[in-house]
Amino acid sequence: MTLPPHARVLASAGTGKTHRLSSRYLDLVLRGADPRTLLATTFTRAAAAEIRQRVLVRVAKAVLDDADSRLLATDLGLDRLAPDELERVLGELLRHLSELQICTIDSFVARLTTVGSQELGLGTAAELVYDDRERGLQARILRRIFDRLDSEEALRTFADSIEGLSKGSPAQSITDTLQEIVGFGLPPFHETRGRVAPWHWAGEDGLETVDLTPIVGDLRTAAAGHSKSITRAVE
Repeated sequence: MTLPPHARVLASAGTGKTHRLSSRYLDLVLRGADPRTLLATTFTRAAAAEIRQRVLVRVAKAVLDDADSRLLATDLGLDRLAPDELERVLGELLRHLSELQICTIDSFVARLTTVGSQELGLGTAAELVYDDRERGLQARILRRIFDRLDSEEALRTFADSIEGLSKGSPAQSITDTLQEIVGFGLPPFHETRGRVAPWHWAGEDGLETVDLTPIVGDLRTAAAGHSKSITRAVE
């Protein structure tokens, strides 16, 4: 089976993209492609449903009516379509209806993240979070954080941490600062797959003790132009 080469179609709204996409889909299936291996994506569920309906209705009409069969053949650039071939395609589409990959882009991405959750460092119950849901989750996380600030010492430590992380900038909100903390901590969390103790690689004897005194001495005797900043850094 030789499938047609990749095709790129540039079109504005209302210029027949759905018709063109359904034609491409049917052309591939008529040439022998397994419909379960084809992916047709769009932005909304309504558009995905329209594409699915257009694919099924066009081939069903072609099975029932010679005029529709000739019209479909013309759209696909063919001389004619054999009735038995149309029946085969319609039967195949209906048999595998629940397996057809005609869906929204986000639902396809969600399926990929579910299948590859371990490789991506995600939990088994990973799901797409939209803006409204994300705001709700952020609010819940912040409430949990503030609920744990049940002493003056905890509040003081939290305030000092926020001030340090925001570099003393009053323009940066606490939420933005906390999001930066989470963003900083996510990569090592994923690398360790969420294990609480990520230092097993150090061995039973722990890390090797190194005397940094000579290094500090070398830093203090560095070039004169940088001595003040180096002194502040080591202190």
